Amino acid sequence: MLNKLKSRIRSAQIKAAIAVNRELMLLYWHIGQEILMRQQQEGQGSKVIDRPSKELRQEFRETKGFSSRNLEYIGALATAYPTSKLCYGL
Repeated sequence: MLNKLKSRIRSAQIKAAIAVNRELMLLYWHIGQEILMRQQQEGQGSKVIDRPSKELRQEFRETKGFSSRNLEYIGALATAYPTSKLCYGL
């Protein structure tokens, strides 16, 4: 009985981690799409990445990953994967 419980717990932990990663990938893809759209509207030289980076870091102080460099990477993700199908393969 104990081995079955341990197995179910491990299985649930793995499923939870996969679900969290999938949601984060979708979030990053959506952020990247927004960045790309703004860059097309406002131009590459504008503060399309710096402004959101600053505001997101202030609003979500406990969350890492919203630096300007990371937002550039997120934009690159959206460029590499123009549809969100990337996220459904996880």
